[in-house]
Amino acid sequence: MSKRLIIEQIARTKVDGTIEKLEFTDGVNAIVGPQNTGKSTWLRMFDFLMADDGTPMGTFDEGLVEKYNAISSLLRFGSSVVELERRWNGQGTRSQIFLNGDHIRTEDAQTLLLEALDIPVLRYPQGNIYASDRTWPTLGWRSLFRHIYRRQDFWSDLVPRQPESEQHACLLQFLGLAQHLFSPDLSLLTDKKKKLTQLEVRREQFKELLRKLMPEVMDQADADLARDVTPGSIAEASARIGVEIDGLISERAALVKLVREQSQPQASRLDTILVERVAAQDKRDTLRRDLNAVQMRIAELDRYRNGLDREVVRLDRADAAARILENLRVTHCPACDQSVEGRDHHSHSCFLCGQPKERTEANAEAAVRRLKFERDQIAAERTEAGELLIVAEQELRQKCLAINDLEARLNELEQTLRPFQASASAVVPEELALIDQRIGELNARRQTIEAFHSPLEMSERLTDEIAQLQSEIRGLELRVTKNENKIDFDEAGDRLSRGFNTYLDAIRGRDPNTWTATGEVSALISDRRTQLNIGSRPARSKLGGTLTIYFLFAYHYALLTLSRFANCHYPGLTILDFIPDIAEEAALGSRLHLVLSPFVELSHDKEVAPIQVIATSRALPKTPDINYIELTEVWR
Repeated sequence: MSKRLIIEQIARTKVDGTIEKLEFTDGVNAIVGPQNTGKSTWLRMFDFLMADDGTPMGTFDEGLVEKYNAISSLLRFGSSVVELERRWNGQGTRSQIFLNGDHIRTEDAQTLLLEALDIPVLRYPQGNIYASDRTWPTLGWRSLFRHIYRRQDFWSDLVPRQPESEQHACLLQFLGLAQHLFSPDLSLLTDKKKKLTQLEVRREQFKELLRKLMPEVMDQADADLARDVTPGSIAEASARIGVEIDGLISERAALVKLVREQSQPQASRLDTILVERVAAQDKRDTLRRDLNAVQMRIAELDRYRNGLDREVVRLDRADAAARILENLRVTHCPACDQSVEGRDHHSHSCFLCGQPKERTEANAEAAVRRLKFERDQIAAERTEAGELLIVAEQELRQKCLAINDLEARLNELEQTLRPFQASASAVVPEELALIDQRIGELNARRQTIEAFHSPLEMSERLTDEIAQLQSEIRGLELRVTKNENKIDFDEAGDRLSRGFNTYLDAIRGRDPNTWTATGEVSALISDRRTQLNIGSRPARSKLGGTLTIYFLFAYHYALLTLSRFANCHYPGLTILDFIPDIAEEAALGSRLHLVLSPFVELSHDKEVAPIQVIATSRALPKTPDINYIELTEVWR
């Protein structure tokens, strides 16, 4: 059973710090006052406090925003009382929510309100859950609060401007069915079924693509294989192409042998030239690698020598700084800041504290020796680096000359080979070129066919993933079915129907001219929608203006009766901002007593209490069962 939400106090703070308060009790409360005393304004400000995601300037008129800067309320959840406050800046463009003085975000406030009432936070589907890619929206506090608070301009429909799927989800939440019907398992099952459909479509697309492409890359001999693309059919086609290529290679070798026999007289000289060209190319490649290594060594030696030069500069700066700082002395005592100049002191003791110190001359000589050693060491290293650079640069020049000589010799060999190439072209038969062309075509076709292995492997992976998803879906379907077995739509519909009919029978018993529609109200609830009927026809088709108002009173009464059931989640609060069309001005008070009396009786029912009803009225005679809150100041 959800906890009850009872409003103990609503307060609003003026910009000058003045606080206005309304005090409420359990049961029925009536905010009574003449026209333009701000009855609806109080409720609209409370509605804004209930985690509305709008801005003050967008919700209220400019005068209200300038007059007030905060709205707060003491709310009782079960036995706990909390203070919820909302403040805004002078322009009304931003606001902040505070819970017991601590700042919270608006979306967090909605979650906290649901948790405080033990109402489960869940997501619900909209439309076709399998055809839509939309994420299931959260059924938040604001959606539920629209069924709790009826604004003055919302007396034309059950919940105006609320989508049917959201309205249905709210009713299922109040009836205690939503957590079973919209369980996390159902959401997960829906996601997995969508993914399964996508994977199956992708697999079929792969297969269809392969069936279309394979005939284009296979010969007529492989037509049977192309009809059913499998790893085996691809291997068979590749093997057949390999056999054909081997035959062509043998045929080509025979032709080449014949050509060589015909050009035998020049073969010896040609072989000599070719051997020399290959040797020259190998030597040139080796020299280029050596040249690259020498260039890298020269660059490294250059960096090393530059580093030594920078070190010499640093030593010179350190020596100059030492000579400048050597004669600096402390002029004032660090403890009392008095001058210490002119004091007598000995050369072997500190002139400030008088304690003995090492000989200054010895220290200075040691420092000079250290600097000289460093300079000598760096000079030696720099000389060595310079010598190494000279050697490396000489080697670089030698390598460049050798490469240039080889390039010149290779050009000579290429010129010598040209007559041989021309004579070979005349000797080579046309069949050899055709064989090479056919071998190239077959190799390209085999590569294309073997490339289909990857899509086939992807298809196999898709098949494995589909099988895994199907197994997971079967398990989820069992859990969802188990949850759905806990749902009794008929009992839930009967509970809602009894609430409607109890209220309407009560007011008709007091005044037969109130509810004149024939037939009982029935609520037909399913997993997809809620249908309210009067007799055998939809309620909307049988309701006129005044009957609609009575029907909506009955709806709020029916929701309040759900508070008696442990497995329902209605918080026991109804806020009704009346409209004046229910009766003429003279009879308005008695007619409002008529529609409120069933709520008064329900609030005395121990199985339902505590509940709270807050209503507004211009005129309502006092009775002891209603807590009256009178407003007298007319807004100008």
